Amino acid sequence: MFSGQVCMSTERVIVQRPALEPLVAAMKRHARALTLGDPEHAVLSSLFTERSADGIIAMLKEAKEAGAEVLLGDLEKAGPALLKPHILQGVKPETRLWQRESFGPVLALAVVDTIDEAVELANASDYSLAAALWTKDLYNAINVAGRIHSGARFCLPPLAWLPRLIPIFLNGRFGEHKWLDGLR
Repeated sequence: MFSGQVCMSTERVIVQRPALEPLVAAMKRHARALTLGDPEHAVLSSLFTERSADGIIAMLKEAKEAGAEVLLGDLEKAGPALLKPHILQGVKPETRLWQRESFGPVLALAVVDTIDEAVELANASDYSLAAALWTKDLYNAINVAGRIHSGARFCLPPLAWLPRLIPIFLNGRFGEHKWLDGLR
């Protein structure tokens, strides 16, 4: 849709080990189905510049060299400024891929065993405009959300809000003092 070029784009995914296999399978299935090319006919179109694409590829390669496993993608461009989706598992918090936003169709996946580990990883980056907690346990999610350092924290999948947020963006009212009217 935006090829990852959105400031609230999901880039870092922290998953507890029991949910890993079904989540990875679903993410790969979804990413493989994304079409690339002309924005009139494809889901993923070119990045802002070729330099942007080169920078993202460099971040991906750095993460792989630091021990991340490439689950999807070939660490190559599909065109001058076009990238296929990439999913990497085991991305280290000290790499640029974890520390910064790539603004590309990239997911950095980390596997944890405990909530405390998840919170520590979530807070291991200075860049966190938004965080989402996907869980069946809303009570626990609210408690955990209070421990995450992020501009916005969603305790349900953010996509559940999308149909209500679209009118705000289309009417150009997001950020104005009456933006809440769009939620009514």
